[in-house]
Amino acid sequence: MLCYPFRGFLCLHRLESAILLLQQKLAALPDANRVNVAFPDDGAYKRFHMYFDGDSVVICNKVRDGDKRIVKVKEGR
Repeated sequence: MLCYPFRGFLCLHRLESAILLLQQKLAALPDANRVNVAFPDDGAYKRFHMYFDGDSVVICNKVRDGDKRIVKVKEGR
């Protein structure tokens, strides 16, 4: 928990992740066994892959082609 003074008031911040809520919502879906989780880049994969089953993970990469940005699947299906 971060605490710092701000013009005579004390502001408290609590940083939490919504991963647990996302896991619960995905598990509650009627076809939960058919759900894949796609990560937009390697950084997101490195931070969050341990929370999801490895078989249902897709990793994407952004490729630049001049002024265009194209998202391509790097790993997964």
